[in-house]
Amino acid sequence: MRNLQAAFAFVPKVVKLAAGISILTILLSARLDGLASDGSPVFAAREKYELENHGKKTEVSKLRYWTIGASFALGWHSVALFFSVSAMRGFVFGERLSETKVTDDKAGNS
Repeated sequence: MRNLQAAFAFVPKVVKLAAGISILTILLSARLDGLASDGSPVFAAREKYELENHGKKTEVSKLRYWTIGASFALGWHSVALFFSVSAMRGFVFGERLSETKVTDDKAGNS
């Protein structure tokens, strides 16, 4: 059970890192042009690669479209996975992330 608890402590850190990198990538590559929102898979071939921001469409390169679309999907799923793992951790071990941080800080100071 101790190994499982260690895994549940490690996974949220990795997922937060993935979500953070994804969000940073979106901010740097999308700027204010929007997100891929046509509903089809990100890597599907298209005539035009367009980002949409509140109804305004901006044509972009295929690489930029793929970067933004894939980063959004990874970030979206990372956030969902983070909350799922956190909820499972609380249910199985009866601890929340805030309690763990305080416990880890106390253990580090000892």
